[in-house]
Amino acid sequence: MNDVTPMSELRRVLDTGAKGGSLSMRQGSAEMDYLMARTGLAEQKDLRHGLDHLSCLLALDPAHEEWNALLAEYERAHGGDLETLIPTSEQRFFAHEALRAWCRARRGELDPAVRLLCDVVRAKPSANYLETWALDWLERPGAVEDLTPETAALLFMNALPRFSEAKALTATRLDQARRFAALVARYLRARASTPELAMAACGLHRKAGLFDEGLALARSAVQQAPGWHSHVAEGLLLRQAGRPDEAEPCFRRAAALDPKDVTALLELGDTWFDLERWDKAAAVYEEVLAREPGHAWATASLVWCRAPKLSDALDRLAKAGNRRAQSLRWRQSWYAGSLPAVSDATAKALRHASSKGSTLKSLALSDVEAPSNLVAAALVFPGVRIDVAYSHVATPDPREPVAPVAHVLWKRDGDVLVPAVDPPPPDVLAHIAELATGRYDAELVWARASRLARQLGPSSARALLACVVHPPPLPPERDAFDWVFRVQHTVACTLAHLDAGWDGSARRAALMSLLHGPRDWSTEAAIVALAWLAREQPWIALDVYAAFLMLDRARPSSGGVCYEAALLHFWSGLPGMFPAERDELGQRLAASG
Repeated sequence: MNDVTPMSELRRVLDTGAKGGSLSMRQGSAEMDYLMARTGLAEQKDLRHGLDHLSCLLALDPAHEEWNALLAEYERAHGGDLETLIPTSEQRFFAHEALRAWCRARRGELDPAVRLLCDVVRAKPSANYLETWALDWLERPGAVEDLTPETAALLFMNALPRFSEAKALTATRLDQARRFAALVARYLRARASTPELAMAACGLHRKAGLFDEGLALARSAVQQAPGWHSHVAEGLLLRQAGRPDEAEPCFRRAAALDPKDVTALLELGDTWFDLERWDKAAAVYEEVLAREPGHAWATASLVWCRAPKLSDALDRLAKAGNRRAQSLRWRQSWYAGSLPAVSDATAKALRHASSKGSTLKSLALSDVEAPSNLVAAALVFPGVRIDVAYSHVATPDPREPVAPVAHVLWKRDGDVLVPAVDPPPPDVLAHIAELATGRYDAELVWARASRLARQLGPSSARALLACVVHPPPLPPERDAFDWVFRVQHTVACTLAHLDAGWDGSARRAALMSLLHGPRDWSTEAAIVALAWLAREQPWIALDVYAAFLMLDRARPSSGGVCYEAALLHFWSGLPGMFPAERDELGQRLAASG
């Protein structure tokens, strides 16, 4: 469970300040809502107004332990059912309706509470009420079994699309998917199934990574009531289980049931597409287009299969509004399907020397550059000391921390920075090397890093940070500079999941040490990880905003700023940003080139 932001931290953020006024008084911020909700309870003059702010907090994180405790305090202060405090009007606010569902569940009206919560998440898909409140309600003995068939179908069919496939789920999301899979299995043991409910059950087991259990359900459905739903459910399970050749006949059987339907064929095409079997995928997409000429998904996918990289034809489709083309362009974009290449002057000089088969032992630079350049150089020229001289040092000195940090990774050795920590244990280094190897996919890296973090635990923060300055050995055919940055990005993603709290947490201390330490490629890695965390947990966004602001104010007066483009890009995407702020950051990013 997440800890509430304490008042001392709120005051710290309050004092930070920002252009246009105090950060914590931003309209709609978690800090603002918390202060108003707590004040409303303390004064007990206008519980309705305080409850309104509390409902906004719970919309950000319905599992937040302190905020749920505050909700129980409101219930006690009001002397009973809180639904009388919730506004009723034609313009229904999703956070109010979620609270109304909570009240109904408290009264024991579970079936209408679940139906209402399903309406809420359809209106506000980003709110995780089903994964928190509904799971807690329904896991009680006998609870899910008491749902009507209509409500159960509504619940599980709504839950299914809320999860990515198992390989792309973080450890927490995978836990939630498995809890839903267990619930639907309980329901089916107690109640009769329908084709739609059986497909939802198969899908939830698939997304929970429970492939054997899901296949047993799917094959039972095929035997009892063979049809489009059961055949597709089996095919999807086999696809995600890594058995594409067995999946193809399932999709073919579903497609044969209706010559006009293309959905099953699209699933087959996507099966081969995801495996980069371009010829097989293209043949299936051509079948789809023969059934339905101009089909947007098949058209864009076929263009990609014929030229699996960004192309003018794909670009034209994307600009014309083809969503599949847009998603394919995105998967090749910066920090989605690729990481930016390291382009410091030091890296260019050392790459050039290496390509010529020569060893560079000294380097004269106009400005200080990222210390990780020399970490990468040690991989290129093992055992060689490279003497670096700077003709100018910017103000503030980028070799000095922006603020006090919990973990010091660098120390001065003359004019350069060198590692200040011992190498990490071999097992931690091996885990990071495994995660950093292979084709980059942001969603998969984030998910896999979360699972590694759970395996290692919060006590591993120091060892993980040591990988930043002592990277794993360079794999064959890899550029040393891009490898070190990839390792640092993998480390930051892992640190982001070390524990669940925020203030006083191991992950905050580690990420802020990277962000506010000497300016480096690892600064950029911390920017990305913090921005992704704020996207998943908007209630930390203001703290991340303040940290980015502090970093920006410490921008060196001269020389390249290796992290600047990432800072401006991810800062502008933080939850709760005002339009004028986004515009200003966007203009700065465009001007930076």
